Amino acid sequence: MIATQMLTGYSADVQMDLLIAGQRIRLAQIGLGRLVFDCPVLLPATTGEVVLLIDGHPRRWNVAITPGTTPARIVQAEFSDAG
Repeated sequence: MIATQMLTGYSADVQMDLLIAGQRIRLAQIGLGRLVFDCPVLLPATTGEVVLLIDGHPRRWNVAITPGTTPARIVQAEFSDAG
């Protein structure tokens, strides 16, 4: 009975990163035109790439980042398909 419960459960290895200016910055969340970080960051007004890995399967988006003047956990960004 326990083995059956384990096989029907859902589990995923999820990793989200922002690649920008040669750096990889870990993301806590993405969506609704926002990048959410665990700690405040100050990003330049530039473009980057969001990489989402779910169980080793990548998905990518290009992002245009809205400039900030102070470090923030939530950064506005415009997403587009990486093609």
